[in-house]
Amino acid sequence: MPGHEIASVDVETRATLSPLSAKALVLVVGVAAAVVFAIVLAGFFFSGEDPGEKEAASGAGLIAAPGPGGSSVSGASNTGEAMATLTHSRGGGNQDVEQGGPVVVAVQGMVARPGLLTVDGKTRVGEVLERAGGTQPGAVVTGINLAELVSDGLQIVVDDRGSSVVLPGSAGGTQSGPAARAGGGAGAGGAGVGAAPGKDRGLVNLNTADATLLQTLEGVGPATAQAIITWREANGGFRSVEQLMEVRGIGPAKFEAMRSGVTV
Repeated sequence: MPGHEIASVDVETRATLSPLSAKALVLVVGVAAAVVFAIVLAGFFFSGEDPGEKEAASGAGLIAAPGPGGSSVSGASNTGEAMATLTHSRGGGNQDVEQGGPVVVAVQGMVARPGLLTVDGKTRVGEVLERAGGTQPGAVVTGINLAELVSDGLQIVVDDRGSSVVLPGSAGGTQSGPAARAGGGAGAGGAGVGAAPGKDRGLVNLNTADATLLQTLEGVGPATAQAIITWREANGGFRSVEQLMEVRGIGPAKFEAMRSGVTV
């Protein structure tokens, strides 16, 4: 109005929450925090990635990182160590399985059950002989190392002159163990196996050799080898080399070809 002053009045405005609204806000914040925590926890457990594995892989990458001039900072040995660390972080690899896997070993000569045996790769020669039923009376195994580990394709020949172990894939029937180091693969020191007789090899014992060993003789095939074994079992063994003439299928010519490579 004209003639009257209008004074300004400060009105303090406050926004307040009721107790019920405050509780609801706290509840919403708590639920949101719980949901975030659950998502982070689920991502940690179900991501399928092992933190230790990530560290090992990172270490392998650092070791193999190229240095100045493009050359590798570490050699092959360090790279191998990094890979070994990675394998260890995963709980080990197939190394033990490969080293101790099944192998096939041939056991021949003066044992109770000659033939092929499937054994663990960590088996010793002496244990293989036990699996074959043990050695027969008169067998001599001083020429072989009973503690030697077997390998796939190994041949163990037990005889009365020291016995021998033939390495797989060896040309000319190379032996392993003490007999080989002493030069017992030929002559009086031991009986060589796996090659035709008469070529600096040991003699084949007609009373102990199995069919496979007999077939290393000149002119002897599966049928003749079996005929020799049949005659031996029927007559209690050979007392002289000349008794080969009594075996079916062995005539004068075949006998002459065989006689220099056999003994009784």
